[in-house]
Order: sequence, then C-alpha cells, then structure tokens
Amino acid sequence: MKFTKTSGLYSIDGSSTSSVSVIDKAQSSIPTIHILSSPARPVKSTGSAPTYTSVSIKRLLTHEKTRYLVECNPSKRATAPCWKVFGFPAMLSNESENQFEIIPGFASCRSCFETYRYIDSSTANLNSHVCPRIVHPNQQTLTMKSQTPRSTAMCKLLAQRKKEMTNLCARWVADSMRPFSIVGDYGLKEIIDKSVEIGRNLRSIDTNFSVDDILRCDRTVKNEVDRTDRVERERLKGELVGAAQSRCLSISPDIWTDNHRKISYLGATANYVDDKYVYHSIDIFCSEFTHLKKTAKHVTEMLEKQLSVFNLHEVMDKITFVSDRGSNFGVEDDNDGDSEDSSDEDDDDSVDYTVETIAQLNPTAKQVLNTITHCKSLVKYAKKANLNRQLQMERENQLTAVEDDDEESESTASSNKQNFATTLHQSSISIKNAYASLLVVLRRANQSHRIHNINMDIVEKLIVFLDAWHDVLCELQTGNSPSLFLVLPCITHLRQKLQIGMKREKGGIRFFYKRAYELLNNMFIIENDYVVATFLHPNYRQLRGATPTQVSDCFQTCRAAILPVDRSEDMEVDEGRMDIDICNEPRSKRRKLLMTSLMDKNTINKKRSSDEVDQYSKLQLDMDCVYTDPLDFWKQPQYHRAFPNLARLAKQYFSIPCSSAAVERQFSAAGQIVNQRRSNLDPSTVNNIIFLRSIEKRKRDT
Repeated sequence: MKFTKTSGLYSIDGSSTSSVSVIDKAQSSIPTIHILSSPARPVKSTGSAPTYTSVSIKRLLTHEKTRYLVECNPSKRATAPCWKVFGFPAMLSNESENQFEIIPGFASCRSCFETYRYIDSSTANLNSHVCPRIVHPNQQTLTMKSQTPRSTAMCKLLAQRKKEMTNLCARWVADSMRPFSIVGDYGLKEIIDKSVEIGRNLRSIDTNFSVDDILRCDRTVKNEVDRTDRVERERLKGELVGAAQSRCLSISPDIWTDNHRKISYLGATANYVDDKYVYHSIDIFCSEFTHLKKTAKHVTEMLEKQLSVFNLHEVMDKITFVSDRGSNFGVEDDNDGDSEDSSDEDDDDSVDYTVETIAQLNPTAKQVLNTITHCKSLVKYAKKANLNRQLQMERENQLTAVEDDDEESESTASSNKQNFATTLHQSSISIKNAYASLLVVLRRANQSHRIHNINMDIVEKLIVFLDAWHDVLCELQTGNSPSLFLVLPCITHLRQKLQIGMKREKGGIRFFYKRAYELLNNMFIIENDYVVATFLHPNYRQLRGATPTQVSDCFQTCRAAILPVDRSEDMEVDEGRMDIDICNEPRSKRRKLLMTSLMDKNTINKKRSSDEVDQYSKLQLDMDCVYTDPLDFWKQPQYHRAFPNLARLAKQYFSIPCSSAAVERQFSAAGQIVNQRRSNLDPSTVNNIIFLRSIEKRKRDT
C-alpha cells in the first residue's frame, strides 16, 4: 500500500478493500444473550425451567421488565418482514453478570409484547399480527395490505399456497441454475407484489387475465433499461455539477478487462458530500475503452468524453481524482518523505532492511521465511488434495466432543460454529486446535511430514505480527462513508505496533518488524490533506501521531480556509449560542472504531479564542460520544453554525476517499454481469446496468 498525491490525484497502492468496515465493540452495560447460530431458532434452555405460556410471557414482559426482555432475531437469514417487529423473549439467568437466556418456542412483539408460539420456523401467526402501538405511517405493518387479523381457514389456505410456491421456487432454482438467495431478492418481491395488486384489480373485470398480459419480452425490458438510464443521468447532472462547483466531488477512475470477450472498460465512481452533509458514492460509468493503447493521453480523452455526459468536463479543475499507481493515471511523487527514526538504537540499526537480499539474511530470519514457504506449500497441497472439507468435518467433530464434555464453552463453541465454512488458509480458530485437526487429516493421507516441517511457534508469532495489519484493513474496508481521516490513525497504529514488536521480539521475527517499519516510513507519505481530514474528525482533533510540523501546517491550512470577512459580531453570537448548544450533546453512539487509543480525551476549555480553529480544537465533547462517521457531527446545526468555515472544509475533505477501492467494487459487479452465460452483452448495456444498479442502491440506502 502506498498513499501518494500528485497534481491533485490521490492514490493508494494495493488497495483491494471494499468499503471502512468497522467492528462493533460491545459495552459492558449491554446484556449478554446466549443464542445458537442456526437460523431463526432460539437457544435451548439449560437446566430446569418453569413452564411458560404465551399469556404468561406477555405478562412477564409487561410487568417485570428488569428480568424479562425481547431480543432481536440474530439470524442473518431471518428475512421475513415479521422480524422487523418480533424477537425472542429472554429471562435474566445471571443477575451478577447481567446475562439473559432466551425462552425457547416463543416469539414476542417488541412493542406490545404480544407473544405467539414459534415452532418449526412458522411465521404465519407473526405475519398476521397487527401491533396497536405502531401508528407511524412510514412504519411497515406486518399485514402489508390487510389490516384485519386472518382467520384460521385463511391461515391454512395461505400455508397451502406457500407450500406450492416453495415447490415452484425450488424447481425454478434447479432448472435455471439460479442461486437460492434469489427468492429473497427485493426486486423479485416488488414484482410479485405488483403482480398481486394488478391481479386483484383486474381479476374481477377480466376473468381471462393471465401473466402474459402484463409481462413483457426481454427486448422491451432492455429498451426500458436504456430509457431509464438516460432519465437518471439527466437527473444526476445538476447534483454532480453543484458538488464540483463547491469542490466536494471526487472521482475514482480505473481500467478493467472482462474475462470472456477481453473487452477493456474505463470505469469511474463519483464520491461527494451534499448540502445536507450526506456522503454519496455512485458508479457514474463503465464504458468500453476503444483505444488500442492505454496511454495517459487516451485515458484523459475518454475520461473527458464520459464526464461531458454530466457536464463535468468544464469543471475538471475543481474535481479531485483518486486513482491507483498506474502510469496512465498519475505520476509518482519523487519526494520520499521524512521517515521517523526508531527510538531503540542497537547494533543492527545501521542495516537498511528495505534493500537487504535473501542471501544476506541471518539464519533466524531465513527460518521464518522457510516456515512461510512450508505453510504456503501445505495450503497448496490441501487445496489440490481437497482436504479442506475433511478439515472442516474434523473440526466440527472436535467441537461436538467439547460441547458434550463441557457446557461452559457454549459461547466459544457457538462462535467457532460460524467458522465451519472457513478453509485451511482462512481459518480463524486457535492455532493449537487448527494444528490438532490438521495433523489428524494429514495422518489419514500419510502426509504428516508436511506439518512437521513447520515451526508452530513461528506461526503464532507471525499471526501476532499480522494482527495490526488486519486491524487496519478492517478500518479501511469502508463503504458508503468518509475514509480520508483514517490515513493518519491507521499509519500511527501500525507504527506503534511495529515499534512494540521490535522491542519485544528477537531473532528472525524482529527482522521482519524492522523491515516492515522502514518500508512503512518509506512508502507512506503523510500529506497535509490527510492530517487536515483527521483534524476535522471530532474524535481525532488532537492529531496524535502527527509531527509538530504537520500539526502546524494543518492549522495553517484550516485558517487559510476561513473567509476574509469581519465576523466579530457573528462570532460573539456564535460563542454565546455554542455555550447553550454544546450542552445538548447527541446521544452516545456505540463504539465501532478499533484504534480508540488514538482518539482525543476530554479537554477542558478554560479560555475561548475568537479563532474558529482554536474553538474547535478546545471543544468539549461527551467522553462516550464516538462518531464513526464524522459527517454525523458536522450535520448538527449547532456545530456547522458555530464553525461555518470548518464545516465547509469538512465537506470538501470528506468527499475524498482514502483509496480507489470503490471503482474496484464496480468492476467486481461488472464481472458478475459479464459472465459466461451473458458474455454477449453489449458494452453499452453493461454501462447502463452498472449505473442503474448504483442508483437503485442509493435509493435503498436513503
């Protein structure tokens, strides 16, 4: 990975991550619920439990809220609309640890606590429930069209029809080779809902009505895609031009070639922040690259041509382009940056670890390389010999034996059950358990010598070495949210972890820590834009990890953005208003960022300054208020009213992604569209589908 900035182009090398996925950190005040990983089934109660009925559970949930609650269905496969309102009733099982245990066989409404029997995953009663407490017009009721409870005869009839529909779907999926998940696709459900509505309206008029009367041919649908594409592009023009005029638009271009017809495509994803401080990411085009040579001149010509569709070719100087390190998109910066020196001086610090060859390595470092080589060889053999499935079955048997012997490991076993499908090279289970399972499988194949060549102590240390990089990847796998502010915290996090490893480890592993540290300092250049973006995140204002020079340049950039207007009277009003508004902090959000040690601590503001940058730096926030999306802070009226210039600056910087991963995700979608069964799709049709897909996704998200 390598961050660079050249001529307004931001890039990161090796960036194949999909959107910043952040990891939730459960707080201690949240009760622990023991559940199984199987879909839509509550955990079986351990020990002797009283006999419950639907009436008694509703009464307990209503009157004993400290000991009984309704937990959401944790299964990802629970897609029925009833689970938006219903959950599983749970009782307090351990008061000291605030642990709750789900009562099996029941499902309760989280609003009115109405409880039904839940057996064999049947949701007929749940779907027929009309909650009296749901009165908001935008809140979806479970009955959809019907507002009256269904009779028993109607429920039986619907169950019969559902069985027939299940049989039809099974035959359709098998005959057309469609994925099972297609039956839960929102588009298919919309088509069925509309068909039911049309049938209800026309059946009484025309008894000969059939599906052929409303279903159109493939050519008609294709023409409608083209027409809708033109309409949506016309609607998006003004929005993109407005974002570009305010310098809040970034575009990530790249080139991709499909695997079937070997047609090259130039794709681009637009990222921008609107006036309501909402972040948008849209795949604006994925057009065929018609030039024979992919030179910078040809790329620029085609990029201008495609941007002219949105009237952006005239404001290209106001757009920030984010690309990879390709020579046809940008020129590498010759400035290597100032690398920080390690604080621990010793005998081998004079070695340049970035250029040392394998022949120059000491024996302990070569042993680490040999271990990596043997591990790669073992993974390759396991894949070719199809041992992954055997390894999964062996691990499953071990977990079953552990559950039978010790029920105390229920939560750990439940977590490991979710990893059954992981393959050998993706396994996240403990190294000792993985070693035991793998040894059994290899002995059956008379290949145990392959694992004996591996030093498991070195493997464990390598896993610890890679943990820091895993944390950074989890942070950078961002989707539809700002990410430029993550550059400084992530690199600081890596530097801290590597410095700790250099002090703690010895021998060959220490060599890899030192080499990674020097490569990190040489390859990653902390530009001023990254520091400014970090400063504009309310939880990273103190810029931990930045040098004094970087902090000074950041403040100078922010002050230069302040409009040259006398706002002395306004600032007095803003300061007085801020004293009132800041007391009304937003509700605390769940901690999701990994590197919380780099976040700011509570700062007491003893003296206010008329400078907007100083006021923002000394702003006092609630300790529990963590913003995973910095735009959530700036969209609050009291803050963009108190810091109008910084708020404007935040829109500009947070519209810039830290990598070009968005366009890579576009190409992943294009690869699924141009597959073996659809290899004859016209490139213009691919372009229209990619664009409309992005538009529809934005509508669902908003």
